[in-house]
This record gives sequence, C-alpha cells and structure tokens, in this order.
Amino acid sequence: MTPKITPFIILLAIFLTACGSRNTATLTGTFSGMNENNTVYLDMISINDISMVDSAVLDAKGRFRKKVTLPEKQPTFYNLLCEVHIITLLLSP
Repeated sequence: MTPKITPFIILLAIFLTACGSRNTATLTGTFSGMNENNTVYLDMISINDISMVDSAVLDAKGRFRKKVTLPEKQPTFYNLLCEVHIITLLLSP
C-alpha cells in the first residue's frame, strides 16, 4: 500500500504562517498510511544551498506539529520530506 499525503498539510501550514508572531509558523499535518516514529524533515531552500532546519517524529496516527522561526521580511521556500515524499512550501513572515 502506497502512503498518501493529505492535502490538508499544505493548506494548514500556509494558514498558520499568517497567525501569531510575525516571524514564526507552526506546521501541522498528517501523513496518511505512514508508520509511527517516521521522521519528517524541514529543509530551507536558498539560492546557493539547501539546509535542514528541523525535524519532527510522526505519532501513531501519522500526525506531526512543529514551530519554525522564519527569516525576516522575505518569503522563503521550504521542502517538507518524509521517506520518498517531498512537499514544497512557500512561507512568509
């Protein structure tokens, strides 16, 4: 069975970027069909580099939640990775 990524993850991540502190975002989502204890990685994409920002471990239902500090005054691309799945996000303070 191939794991399916819930579209909910992208919408909620973008919505929560606009809430709360101006330079933080809370990423919350679910990877359907994934095993407990799989790790989700968040990479920041810049012009010259891709660097890992943080990671979170999925719970028994495939859910994760992570608070991220964003660079000030500019939208930034991020990759959210779990196993072979990659979701590109654009987050802005």
